[in-house]
Amino acid sequence: MGNPANRQKIKQITKQQLNELEKVIEILLPRGDFSLNGMKVTEQFIEAAESMVRFYKIGVSMSRLDDTKRDALNVELTALLKSYDIL
Repeated sequence: MGNPANRQKIKQITKQQLNELEKVIEILLPRGDFSLNGMKVTEQFIEAAESMVRFYKIGVSMSRLDDTKRDALNVELTALLKSYDIL
């Protein structure tokens, strides 16, 4: 399953990237007083970014599963997302 030191380094870099993304989102789109339309767009962007972060974390967790479990979970997630017309 790869060198443990490499996995640890990738995990560390991934966590740093996630933290940097969260900082950038907060700087570019601070939660404050915006016009109604601007606020809707800002909220939508923030919600989408937060969802992306959650899905990224799910993907990282899935990568730790054995192949059979990972493939089964991927099939289930795909079916669920399709049922919501997301895929």
